[in-house]
Amino acid sequence: NFDDVLNFGKMVDIITVEIEHVNTEALKMLQNEGKVIHPNPISLDLIKDKGQQKAFYLKRKFPTSKVFYYETKAILKNKLPTDLGFPCVWKSRKGGYDGKGVSILKTVKDLEILPDEPCIVEEMVDIAKEIAVKRCEYKKACTATQAENWSVNSLVHYNEWTNLSSKEFKVVVEAFRNVLSILQCKTCSELLYITSSGFQENSMRCSCGELTYDLVVKK
Repeated sequence: NFDDVLNFGKMVDIITVEIEHVNTEALKMLQNEGKVIHPNPISLDLIKDKGQQKAFYLKRKFPTSKVFYYETKAILKNKLPTDLGFPCVWKSRKGGYDGKGVSILKTVKDLEILPDEPCIVEEMVDIAKEIAVKRCEYKKACTATQAENWSVNSLVHYNEWTNLSSKEFKVVVEAFRNVLSILQCKTCSELLYITSSGFQENSMRCSCGELTYDLVVKK
């Protein structure tokens, strides 16, 4: 609640948020007092509502799947079959995280188990194709950096950083920024990271859960 977040925040200088379901009004007050907060409370407000997230993407013309909004389960059951059809992906607008609040709908029968709450429904995305596109973008961006042609140490690489002009170094910086942007979630601004079980890499995802790529090879 507001008081708990405020009292905790007053004891520290830097606050990081793991799960977005936290009182952001208290965080905004702490931020105004000079506390450093990551992610920004304004971003957390956006992340909390998947409907707002989707609107954010659409307004800025980010590539994203087709979406429909429904306020109640009754409206969902009445309109979904003609709006989008099956299969599709149902998402609760609020309260979801790490897979909670997300359901894959294969037939109209799957609607029966859903809670009655505001939601969005997205078209099913070809995940294998999505990962392939991301891999292609990443490879192209890495090649543009020419990382192996610029120096880190003059003993093992071709040139010394001190030999680069400011104009040349700007090209290096922009190339590496492009690489990082591909691995960054546009919603929470966090870089993707790998989750694993022992030596098995399971997925690549961001902190808010909006981007998740399955890395397990299907047999």
